[in-house]
Amino acid sequence: MKPIGTALSVCLAGTIVIALDSNQSASPYDLPAQYSGVPGTDAVYDFVVVGGGTAGLTVASRLSQHPTVSVAVIEAGDFYEISNGNLSEVPAYASYYTGNDPVQKNPLDAILVGPTYSVEILTHSGLSNPSFLAEAVEQYNKNRSGILTNVGGDLAGFEKLTKSTLDRSTYTSLQDQFPEDWPHIVFLVLDSYFGTGSGQNPSDLDSAKQYAAASVGLTATFSRGNVSINSSDAAKNPVISPNWLSDPRDLDMAVAAFRRARQLFQANGLKSIVIGEVYPAGHPTTRDQIIEVIRQSANPVYNAVGTNKMGQRNDSLAVVDSLARVIGVDGLRVVDASIFPFLPTSQPCATVCKFPPSTILSETNSALA
Repeated sequence: MKPIGTALSVCLAGTIVIALDSNQSASPYDLPAQYSGVPGTDAVYDFVVVGGGTAGLTVASRLSQHPTVSVAVIEAGDFYEISNGNLSEVPAYASYYTGNDPVQKNPLDAILVGPTYSVEILTHSGLSNPSFLAEAVEQYNKNRSGILTNVGGDLAGFEKLTKSTLDRSTYTSLQDQFPEDWPHIVFLVLDSYFGTGSGQNPSDLDSAKQYAAASVGLTATFSRGNVSINSSDAAKNPVISPNWLSDPRDLDMAVAAFRRARQLFQANGLKSIVIGEVYPAGHPTTRDQIIEVIRQSANPVYNAVGTNKMGQRNDSLAVVDSLARVIGVDGLRVVDASIFPFLPTSQPCATVCKFPPSTILSETNSALA
């Protein structure tokens, strides 16, 4: 494989497609479809997909549909079913130490805020009871029925915040920078105790009770994070700073979202099942009190995008062009949610690589013609 250049691309979602020169031969080895490689043996492929996640495997599958194209997928570890001891290792020969200057300056993610309630209806928090958990597991294994057939938190609703709920500057920015039909928040009600989102319930939490969280996420944010290299050693983790709520407009929307979450659980339709608010303690109501709760309990939605922003070549933050090609590097594409220039309101974990495989194959067909 000839060098593809000396560019470093930090990608939270982790799928990179490397296209080799079309005049390079395919692998001389007759390899099975599921193949872990032969230790100490070199091979050449038309395409190498680094990262076997949903986006990477979709790209690899579509590229491999071309009868004359060879594709390799590189993923950390191996497949235990056919393991031959060949663990993949991806060296970072192209990295440069940049000190404290962020390598990527555009990552963004939504956050969740909101209170937790005690309710008079069965929720997934009931699984904390060992006997009920055992019963639920048996019910699922025998009949594929019961509470374990539902993941919980499978309902969502979108809403635009009104002018009266926000500072004037925040509302004006939303009107100026987002489309008219773009929602500002999403209701993601979780049927369990959420609290601070730490995964650890308070020691005094009554396991005999049922809980639900009125979680609300921000879908129109202004804060931007950054990713920095921590060392010239590729084995050292990068420094990822999401910078959530660093923009005061996001904090203003978070307060409004928290209050809307409370209003949702005060609705007439829920009065018969809602017992009361159990988090945060003391029922804080003032703006400053709610901000303190938000800073202690806000959690990501784990939909980070933007570390390899798609944009025009004169955009200093752009990493790839409109065809997912890394700007300034030949034969290298990034094909996953990291190239989104902004965070979609829906879940970006859905397959996002419809056009790049067809585009890549089209270019390959032209080269092979």
